[in-house]
Amino acid sequence: MNGSGEYKFRIWDGDGDPDTFRTKIWTENGGEVVVYDNGRRKGGAAYGEML
Repeated sequence: MNGSGEYKFRIWDGDGDPDTFRTKIWTENGGEVVVYDNGRRKGGAAYGEML
C-alpha cells in the first residue's frame, strides 16, 4: 500500500438476495496479517474498517 510492502487481495461476490461483495487485503509478513476485510467482524472492528 502506498507503494511499499507486498500485499495480496481477494474479492468475492455472491449472487443472492441481497447480492454481496467482500474484499480482503493481507500481507504474509511472518504469517497472515489482515489489514482490511469488509466481510468479517474481528476484534470488535466494524465492517469495512481498517484493522
